[in-house]
Amino acid sequence: MRPLNSKERRVKFLLFVLLFVLSTLPLLVLVYQYGKLDVAENRFLREQYKDCMSNQSVKEQDLTKINEVKVQVRDVKELLTKKSAEMIELRLNNYAEIVTRINSVKVSDVPTYDETDKSLAQMVEDLNASLALMNEVYRSGLDKYKAFETQKELLEACNNSHKQFGE
Repeated sequence: MRPLNSKERRVKFLLFVLLFVLSTLPLLVLVYQYGKLDVAENRFLREQYKDCMSNQSVKEQDLTKINEVKVQVRDVKELLTKKSAEMIELRLNNYAEIVTRINSVKVSDVPTYDETDKSLAQMVEDLNASLALMNEVYRSGLDKYKAFETQKELLEACNNSHKQFGE
């Protein structure tokens, strides 16, 4: 016993399946496209993250170099502060130590990104050159002072010997 309307029922069932597939197909396509968008976005974000991390690494290296220059400049300042009393009285020749400290300041290692950085680096180099020049003047003055001291001692020795022979 077959139902009388089996052909109509089959057609209605197939029509239902077709309409169901046609109605769910756009949703499935949207979900698939959304998933593809997530993959592309994740790939883009990974690249951005890698770039950010490499930039951060470079910045940390640059900051390390800048801090090294700061420490070197601070060391020169402390040395000059510590030795200033001796330098004023021209007691000791600190020329070599000061030259070593001045030459240890390596501004060329510090990266420059814009004109301001270049200007600051140039200012530090100019100050470094000024310190070197002042150190040369100090050394010249110290040499002249020592020459005068030697002449003074010779004159005193001559004066003493003159007094001995004159008596």
